Amino acid sequence: MTFLCIEHVELGRRWTFKYRRGNAYVESARYPEAAVAYGEGFMARLAADCGFREVTVSPPRGGGQTELVACK
Repeated sequence: MTFLCIEHVELGRRWTFKYRRGNAYVESARYPEAAVAYGEGFMARLAADCGFREVTVSPPRGGGQTELVACK
């Protein structure tokens, strides 16, 4: 799957993600679902807690979203 990873997003231009909602970083307090980022460690732990093994998180190549690959 792909997701916006707070460690891999270039902050300051398009994204600030200055608001928090639980484990999520959100761009807009008014519309929190509009753009959401998560921490790499949180996503890896979440996949492992759901029973996935061999979890890998890879930074985006040339922009875009972070890739999470996991096998059951």
